[in-house]
Amino acid sequence: MARPGLLVDLRTMIDEARESDAPVRRDGRVQSETHVQDVHLSVIPFRPQQSEGRYFIVLFEAALGVRPVVSAPAEPAVTGQGSAQERELERMKQELANTKAYVQSVVRGARDFV
Repeated sequence: MARPGLLVDLRTMIDEARESDAPVRRDGRVQSETHVQDVHLSVIPFRPQQSEGRYFIVLFEAALGVRPVVSAPAEPAVTGQGSAQERELERMKQELANTKAYVQSVVRGARDFV
């Protein structure tokens, strides 16, 4: 079982590792009520010698630093916010791309099931 914030990324990474038969690595973010923890995720496909099945090793590595959850200010300050806003925009774009890949993998799985 994985935390809900990682579920989409993990599903997408496992599908990608299954299709490419190569390791996949991404960064993720886990949020609780009090803090945010960045993590490095790795999915490594492997086949045991005496087995016909394929398995996946999923590694979770804590990134340095834990940040407290902070509410967004009513109006963002103009000074010094450009780079922070750009990073947040990039993170959101990546999250959107991951969600799109996840939905596509679910649709592919549903087609295979039918």
